[in-house]
Amino acid sequence: MDNERSRSVFWPVVMIVIGVVWLLGNLNFGIPGFNFLLFLRLWPLLLVVVGINLIIGRRWPLLRAAVVLLAIAGALAYVYLAPGFGLAPGPEIQHAEFSEPLGETESATIFIGSSVGKITLEALNDSSNLFEAKLDYIGEVEFEVEGVAEKTVRLDADTGDFNLDYLEILDVEELEWTIGISQEVPVVLEFSSGVGEILLDLSGLDVTSVDLNGGVGQTELRLPALDAGYSVTVSGGVGELLVVIADGAEVDLQIDGGVGNIIIDVPDEAGVEVRADLGVGNIDVPREYDMTGGDSQIIGSSGTWESPTYDGADRRIEIEFDGGVGNLEIK
Repeated sequence: MDNERSRSVFWPVVMIVIGVVWLLGNLNFGIPGFNFLLFLRLWPLLLVVVGINLIIGRRWPLLRAAVVLLAIAGALAYVYLAPGFGLAPGPEIQHAEFSEPLGETESATIFIGSSVGKITLEALNDSSNLFEAKLDYIGEVEFEVEGVAEKTVRLDADTGDFNLDYLEILDVEELEWTIGISQEVPVVLEFSSGVGEILLDLSGLDVTSVDLNGGVGQTELRLPALDAGYSVTVSGGVGELLVVIADGAEVDLQIDGGVGNIIIDVPDEAGVEVRADLGVGNIDVPREYDMTGGDSQIIGSSGTWESPTYDGADRRIEIEFDGGVGNLEIK
């Protein structure tokens, strides 16, 4: 009977301890410096304890209980103390700089695939280069350039074995990309976001099209006013997106899906048409805009709105939104 009672305690104790630790982690409570993800990585220790339980459990129930308690105490101590002793380091942070001279370039297509960290992209000033980048990163980065007059530049990050769990023990603010692109030639830009804060200030660039694949984090996209119109496509993403359109711009802006609020800042007197079909959320447009089609629903909204100056505008901003989850605000 004693053995049966002792055996019945093993799994409840293990489940209670794991459940309490996991719950505290989800609620953001616990010991300062304690890493819950490191604790979960010690799950193979559970197999060891189970094996010991099967070997000695029936003969020495008290010893079995002591082994369980020691294993749990050891796991907690390791997770709390390991980072301080450098026993559980995060991935190595590396630094690199890349550049490509402008040379005979007449136009360029630039592909950028980011990973984790803060990204700032803006126009180059007083530079003879087409492209410059300074990176603090993890994993591997590939930089390739093809062509002479029509160049293709590709900067792509590969985190390899990096796991997002490392974000718990890695100071993401140490990972920063600073990228500059020449103002002298027309550019097609394709940008794939990773995890982190993104600022794409294109206000000084001569872009012919922009394709932004959203990641996770806050993104700010600043669009220029150019002699010719251009198209911008934004796909997916989780987090807030702010799009700022310069006065005098002629833009065809299409936004697909995503989770999070989207704010589009348009010039006050611009000719604007908004065509939106929202999944879950609300659409907020200026009061003076006229609704020319569509309807509103309890869950999700759809419709077409035009600014008072839209019909007579020589340069127009066309916004098409096929939404996911979150609010759309035009201001």
